[in-house]
Amino acid sequence: RRTGLDEFFPPDKRVSRSNGFVETTDELLGAALRAERRTDHCVVFDNTPISATDAHEAQMKSISFVDHYAKYELTSADATFVSPREMNLMRLRTFFETQDLVVEAEVDALSTLEKKDTLTLTRYDYLEGRDG
Repeated sequence: RRTGLDEFFPPDKRVSRSNGFVETTDELLGAALRAERRTDHCVVFDNTPISATDAHEAQMKSISFVDHYAKYELTSADATFVSPREMNLMRLRTFFETQDLVVEAEVDALSTLEKKDTLTLTRYDYLEGRDG
């Protein structure tokens, strides 16, 4: 409630330690499952160096806010901000731009593969004298 994000996350999509998750990484993976998003499409907002490490272990992006730790201690995060007001949608979008290009390149590579046509003779084709 302190973050003011309640309106964006209905109660059935929220994850906390009360859901039975022991490890932080499990909690992050549970959040991705509840949000029905791939982990590489998720961002973790926190203010500790270990949260950035946990996010990266779950293959998520990490944004840290300078609070209890100095900015130089938060270098493992993908981005660091002094306050949430510094962040905007365009900055957040830049985290996923290179990722989208990689996915498009994979799709293009798969579409150029040659498809090999194979003919399977069935028992009935053999009996009728068809060789294919």
